Amino acid sequence: MTDEEFEELYKQFWGLVYSKCLASLGDVEEALDATMEIFTRKYCARDRYDPTKASFKTWLTRNTDRHCIDLIRKRSHRNEVSLEGMLESGEEVEEPADTEQLIDIRIALIHLDPFDRELVLMRFVEEYTWNEIAQITGLTVAQVRRRVDNALAKLRRWLGATEEETTED
Repeated sequence: MTDEEFEELYKQFWGLVYSKCLASLGDVEEALDATMEIFTRKYCARDRYDPTKASFKTWLTRNTDRHCIDLIRKRSHRNEVSLEGMLESGEEVEEPADTEQLIDIRIALIHLDPFDRELVLMRFVEEYTWNEIAQITGLTVAQVRRRVDNALAKLRRWLGATEEETTED
């Protein structure tokens, strides 16, 4: 791949990579740093890219997911994603009819462990299969399913509590 071809792909996919990083990491500065790191690594590895194995977009997004998961694992403490970061991330989610419900869901996602949140987003937003998530994260399929099931149970409890609180007012 030539420098010019890579530059075109960079321009085409920068927004996608940044959005994924922001949704995963929840911090603008960290997402910008991660985006630049990912593209720097991909530039250095551009000669190893094989278009017969995967599209550039697939190659890039899988590496983005892995990089973000590695960053989350390396954090010494767990920072929660700000609501603003989630709303600005541009992640594609089927929008509920009720805007308040959408906000409740995004707030509930904030309460999840960052790694579990990434697993949920990979499964239900990015629509990775259980096997793909297991390969990307290094977990077994059973571990991925268990973590996602536990995260969904937490979301249901949190959303149920929110709904009860609002009906009591």
